[in-house]
Amino acid sequence: MRSALPGAATRLRDGASAAAEGRYRQAQVQFGQAEAAAADAQDLLAHPSFVVASMLPRIEADSAAVEALTQAARLSARAGFATVEAGRALGKDGYDSVYRQGRVRFEPLGEATAHLTTARRLLATASDFVSGVPQPSVEAIRGQLEAAGSELSRASHSARRAVVALHALPSLLGKSSPQRYFLALQTPSEARGTGGLAGFYGVLEAAEGRMRLERIGPIAELASEHMTGVEAPDWFDRRYASSAGLRQWQQANLSPHFPVVSQVWLDMYESVRGERLDGVIAMDPVALGRLTAATGPIQTEGLDVAVGPDNAVPVLLHDSYLQFGKDSERQNRYLTGVTSGFWDTMASGDVDVVALATGAAGSVSAGHIKIYSRDERTQSAIATLDADGGVLEEGPNAQLVYHNNFAGNKVDYFLRRRIETTVRLDERGGARVRTTVAMKNEAPSGPPSPLLGPGVRGAETGLNSMLLEFLLPEGARVKGLTIEGRSIPPWIEHEGRLPAVSETLGIPAGGRKRASLTYEIPDAATWSGRQGRFSMTLLPHTTVTPDHFLLTVIPPEGYRAESVGDEAVMVEGAVRMEGELDGKKSLTVRIIS
Repeated sequence: MRSALPGAATRLRDGASAAAEGRYRQAQVQFGQAEAAAADAQDLLAHPSFVVASMLPRIEADSAAVEALTQAARLSARAGFATVEAGRALGKDGYDSVYRQGRVRFEPLGEATAHLTTARRLLATASDFVSGVPQPSVEAIRGQLEAAGSELSRASHSARRAVVALHALPSLLGKSSPQRYFLALQTPSEARGTGGLAGFYGVLEAAEGRMRLERIGPIAELASEHMTGVEAPDWFDRRYASSAGLRQWQQANLSPHFPVVSQVWLDMYESVRGERLDGVIAMDPVALGRLTAATGPIQTEGLDVAVGPDNAVPVLLHDSYLQFGKDSERQNRYLTGVTSGFWDTMASGDVDVVALATGAAGSVSAGHIKIYSRDERTQSAIATLDADGGVLEEGPNAQLVYHNNFAGNKVDYFLRRRIETTVRLDERGGARVRTTVAMKNEAPSGPPSPLLGPGVRGAETGLNSMLLEFLLPEGARVKGLTIEGRSIPPWIEHEGRLPAVSETLGIPAGGRKRASLTYEIPDAATWSGRQGRFSMTLLPHTTVTPDHFLLTVIPPEGYRAESVGDEAVMVEGAVRMEGELDGKKSLTVRIIS
């Protein structure tokens, strides 16, 4: 028993790694060995000595845990077999059966979906086995049970997301009827709530698995002083109407909540063009760079350089503004040429499909690609995949730090931010949170250019003028805001149901600024007896350079804290997680007396 279960766990991990790398034959062998090891453990459970021992009150929970681990291992091995069959349906190189000559083929997609649905069901059942047993008294068994529960939870979550993605693709790609999307090309060097100013737009058509770029041009082509029929929730109207958020394309995405921004954009497009589109896809040069790993570098007239994964960001967000200077027409032709070249290559099908999937997944995770569909069922799937750019439904303790550029320049290319959040929990379940944002503007002070300014109203060259915003958990109570240590009366509004604290800042070229917000969250932790549980989620603002974050959770006095999962470390009695905020980051902490 002692060797059978750990052996099964090792084989399951090895099989999962092999399957993820497309080594399906080896994966199948590993899963088979895992199933055999679990069967050996199951045979030992039937031994009379174990049966008698399992009836003893002091070790009953330990026996139940061992049996649950054995059942979970067998189910996980079977889920592994189903995953292998799904991979084979997609093709020997990962996706070559699904994507051919610029078209997604729905038949192998459906076959893979069926196999992954089986895997998801088996993993969910295995997870239920593990989570449904009492806490074991033997530390070694307790450790195995907790590790298995964590791994099964992640595997079940991944399987669910894969099934949701495969179910959503046919609808998104126009299997039943053509879908037309507003393509928003955002510029994160001029920050907006959803990622960056929308400087260019396009219309994408998806039909029978193919995507085609119908048109592309500067967003200024859609400018109109007579927008009609543009609707938004009351909170959006209160926050952004006075800033032209319902009539100017460049201001419509001041909000960080992409689903509502998308609805506003679609209404605006229908008002100007008289066409009702089916959804929105937003992307930026960071995403384009990652996706060119699949298409190969894109070169077009204007600059003597091929745009690829290694240089897309500096070429499109920095060099093009300096090379073309005030000749915006030439720059517009160049930028539309690069974008058209990418989509033309995509339509031709001459792409590395694995690199395409990898680039798209990374871009979605970091918010450099966001998607919205008018179809409620499809939109629900997009939200499940965290591809919707939504920030209002992220759970009870979610925080977002973001800003909007008010200078009219592109100096957010040079902005670096560090966000430190410290949470102090109390015995009543409340939390006192202090979030400090340290910002450095690495822009040079000149010479003047479209990149550095002078910007709006002749602001100095290289100035980063912004509206810094903190989006807080529902019910949070703001206690204080300081800028460079000086107390400032906080300006508090609401984004949906969530409190939003705003303050205008100016950071000169080469300068630094520091802002700290303190707030309290009632009932932030859940308690059962003398034990508690607290979770917090940090949401990313889509920026050129990801923010660096540090999240620290301090337990109440007389308690100790443990991280649930392996994302964090213990430092002087507190749980700490640190890294790049290049995607949604969640930390769950167990509080023990």
